[in-house]
Amino acid sequence: MKKSAGLIDKFVPSVLKSPIGLGLNRRNYGLFRLHLIFVMTVLIVGSVLNVASLGYYYYKDLLQKEEIDQLKWQLDGKVKSIEALIDNLTSVVQFTARSDRYQELLANDNLEKLFARLKRQYPFFADLGV
Repeated sequence: MKKSAGLIDKFVPSVLKSPIGLGLNRRNYGLFRLHLIFVMTVLIVGSVLNVASLGYYYYKDLLQKEEIDQLKWQLDGKVKSIEALIDNLTSVVQFTARSDRYQELLANDNLEKLFARLKRQYPFFADLGV
């Protein structure tokens, strides 16, 4: 019964299989050169693919983090501007609706003048609700 040669045995030159036979057999340098070129090519291509895949992974991760940070920054700016607008409108409405100004607003058409000024400043005002 003949044993089947392993995968490694197929690629290892016969010169390297036995240390005793190094001087007895004729060495086949052409085959050794092909094996050496194959192994070097596999090592080089493997290294390049490894470095390229790691670079791609980390660059993609960095881009995603930068995009998320940019969106958070823009969202914070929008939230602050909306809060400032709401605070401004709240202060205008509170100033207009103070209880000590009620009699003043009813006299001499002051309410209509105030509403006209508010409408010029904030065109979306539709009604004072008085």
